[in-house]
Amino acid sequence: MTNQWMHDVKLTRRLRPALRESDHGTGGTGLRRLRKAIFALLLAAFASPVCAQVPDTGYARRALTRLSEKLGADATLPDSLRRLTVAELVGANNTGYAGLLDDSSSALYVRTMAATLHQVPDSVCGALLGAAGGDPSDLDGMLPHVDAGTIDDWAIILERVVRARAAGVPGGQVATETELRAALLGIPARLSAADRQRVVAMANNPPPSDRDACWWARVTMDGIAELPLDELGPVVRAMFGGAPPLKSP
Repeated sequence: MTNQWMHDVKLTRRLRPALRESDHGTGGTGLRRLRKAIFALLLAAFASPVCAQVPDTGYARRALTRLSEKLGADATLPDSLRRLTVAELVGANNTGYAGLLDDSSSALYVRTMAATLHQVPDSVCGALLGAAGGDPSDLDGMLPHVDAGTIDDWAIILERVVRARAAGVPGGQVATETELRAALLGIPARLSAADRQRVVAMANNPPPSDRDACWWARVTMDGIAELPLDELGPVVRAMFGGAPPLKSP
């Protein structure tokens, strides 16, 4: 992880005055500052690739090996995509194309990440926000803790990403900056008073514990997963910047 923890600390410091003002009901200015800071924090949580490499442990390895073999046998795919190894399938060079997914696949992506976060221990989940100094892109650290159904969903997502790359066609509209901001800011707006106090405590006492950081990650993903399908797809594509430029197969 490169300076990830220092980046999160700076964001937490930016949150502190806005959270304090908003929590004490000082009016629109405090709320606007809160929203601006939380928007930056939410985007930072997804700024890193989702996956790094898959450990050679049990069901995850077998499921992704089967996927690699299936793609390798598919003559309709270009050779470069047929030759993808398991490590390459889950690597940033492949997952970064999630911005090409259509609405239904984008929804599956978000629901699967939410399900993953709810299954892993706080010590693993908390590392996503740098609480434990871990790598926020470590899916290999989470896979041993999730059930077979969740792993199967990851395999489906990765296959759809590869096929979207082969098609080279965007999955749909990309949310504008204004639309993305509105969608993400709806998440903290729905927090209860107790949860708002928890966020204030996190901002005033960095670094957050694994438990607190994991809670925030779960709240964020659950909130995105609740968006209507026609909003969720464009939001996910915007979070990935519309996907990297397509390379020749």
